Amino acid sequence: MKYCSKYWMIVACWLGSAGLLPLYGQPAPITLDLVLLDGTADALPRRLPWPEAAYPDSAAALAALSQFVTALHEEAFLEAGVDTLVARASGYAALLHLGPRYAWLELRPGNAPSAWLEQAGYRERRFRGQPLQWADWLALRDQLARIAANNGYPFARAGLAAPQLYAPGRIEAAIALRQGPLVRLESLKIEGESPLQLTYLYAYLGIEPGEPYNEDKVRRVRDRLRELPFVQLQRDPQVVFTGETAVIELYLAPKPASRFDFIIGVLPNSAQTGRLLLTGQLEGEVQNTFGRGERLAARFEQPRPQTQELSLAGGYPYLLGTPFGVDAAFNLYRRDTNFLNTDWRVGLSYLLAGGDYFQAFVGAQATSLLSVDSAALARLARLPDTLDVRRSAFGLEYALRRLDYRFNPRQGWSLWLRGSAGLRNIRPNSRIVGFGFENLYETLTLRATQFRLETDLAAYWPLGLRGVAKLGLRGGSILSKAPTLANEQFRIGGARLLRGFDEQSVFARHFAIATLEYRFLLGQNAYFFLFADQAAVDARSAGRPEIPIDYPLGLGAGISFETRAGLFGLSLALGRRSGLPLDPGAPKVHLGYVSLF
Repeated sequence: MKYCSKYWMIVACWLGSAGLLPLYGQPAPITLDLVLLDGTADALPRRLPWPEAAYPDSAAALAALSQFVTALHEEAFLEAGVDTLVARASGYAALLHLGPRYAWLELRPGNAPSAWLEQAGYRERRFRGQPLQWADWLALRDQLARIAANNGYPFARAGLAAPQLYAPGRIEAAIALRQGPLVRLESLKIEGESPLQLTYLYAYLGIEPGEPYNEDKVRRVRDRLRELPFVQLQRDPQVVFTGETAVIELYLAPKPASRFDFIIGVLPNSAQTGRLLLTGQLEGEVQNTFGRGERLAARFEQPRPQTQELSLAGGYPYLLGTPFGVDAAFNLYRRDTNFLNTDWRVGLSYLLAGGDYFQAFVGAQATSLLSVDSAALARLARLPDTLDVRRSAFGLEYALRRLDYRFNPRQGWSLWLRGSAGLRNIRPNSRIVGFGFENLYETLTLRATQFRLETDLAAYWPLGLRGVAKLGLRGGSILSKAPTLANEQFRIGGARLLRGFDEQSVFARHFAIATLEYRFLLGQNAYFFLFADQAAVDARSAGRPEIPIDYPLGLGAGISFETRAGLFGLSLALGRRSGLPLDPGAPKVHLGYVSLF
């Protein structure tokens, strides 16, 4: 061993004396001297970086030289190349022939279909007497191949046919498109236990057996399946080509998607009761029981004593294999002994890619008074702020999502919009009329057109390895020439909308809530979060037209974590608004649990 060490020391000393290896420290850098045989460096575009003078080893130097020649080709110096490469003790000297910078004399359409050329952005004038931008040609070539692959020719290739070079620096060519065989999608082949029927999959993925192969559609299969909550991919889809047919193989397995969850709110010193208030919400949803993507949901909530809300909803997508689906919803809300609201809606949806949809719906709302204070009527000589109302409406709804993961995204955005127009009627209440106050209705506009607008926007940005920033905007507005009643308004506040306030304690004719939230991801469905909800609320109504616009603020933090039993969540929030300062001693605490089955 001592002899070997001495031997290698002698070899190292000899290499160092020859100038090939330093006697001490790291190996000497490899130099690269570039010499232009024609022209000067001033003729090159400024955006083209000149190779460095030294590199850590020979491989890095030669790679940089190759990249520089490729960059010259992309800048239309088509003749550029290394004529001679001289190896020296300290590195290399490269003698480079530059040649002229080429321009298009003409690029003819060749055999490419005119419709494909137009779709790819080809314009013949752009390639006649214009400077040759090699990157533009490469983009056109790749675009033509992509269009061909989307029209049944996945093996198509585009290139230049018989290019002719003319001095000084002119090129003439025609586009040559080798289409290959026409391939048709034969079928979907499911490997594993699929929770979905084939008819649903064909409609959801937008694939029809026998249609020409579509590369973009095939590439979206994985992402579209990942958007479904009730199925999971065991491996990426595979495309098997046999002759002139293609089969898409899907490796699927069932995934728990039906759920049961509840939220318990602990509200010390509630603004509604002045003491400790417990609220509860139960929600259940059953999905894909019959393998067709259908959904049934129910929710029950008690936001305050003697106040209950029941919501039922259901949907059935892809009727008879078409991109249309139906949805229905019903809501029942009882506010103490004051009034009872009922609301129903039926919609026809046009289903887009990735769970996006456009929906037209009809619906109706009705409010019935449960009690009337005759003493207040006599004392104030005016109608209460809640009356019997009927409203029928027609509306449109649109949803669009571009998220990397639907349930806990790191980046992307989502958009939801709903608008409706309807006729609002105030009906005289029999008890108010019976008390002899029917003349008070003469001061009201009993029949009026009413518009309702709602929106929900959210955007997500990754911050570092585990951080996520969320910016959201929720809003709603009731537009009418006639004043709105309190029982017609939006009800906000609570764990889902405007945190830091009692559940549904804030009434609003118009509202906007901006949310800024930071999430630190603990897992795929687990994270710690900090948030701020800043709102602007216009609560003016027929009975209280003088109320100024308020600006509630909610601040808080929470955590959501996943266990074998399900998802658990805990949040703590403080709220401030006019007449209600921030009180650290009275936080709103919400405990949540979600069980998937």
